[in-house]
Amino acid sequence: MEKISIQLKSKQQTKLTRLANREHVSIDEINKRAIDAYDPVKQKKLEQLLDLLNKSADNAIKAADEALKEMSATINYLRQKEGNKNEYQ
Repeated sequence: MEKISIQLKSKQQTKLTRLANREHVSIDEINKRAIDAYDPVKQKKLEQLLDLLNKSADNAIKAADEALKEMSATINYLRQKEGNKNEYQ
């Protein structure tokens, strides 16, 4: 293994220390895990999948809203028919 040094902003150092404390590991271990996890290609694919999932959810919500409107219209129509039926009895 080789030893390297890095420069961090104060906030980054604080965050790094908190992560290490929370995980009960050394700061070096947090850095190693971050380097091992870094994969810009995978990150891009994940972002694309998340975007697709969000669009699908938006479409599902719109479809559900339209279905509710149709159901409400149908219920109102049936209530009117039932009301008209009772007027003639």
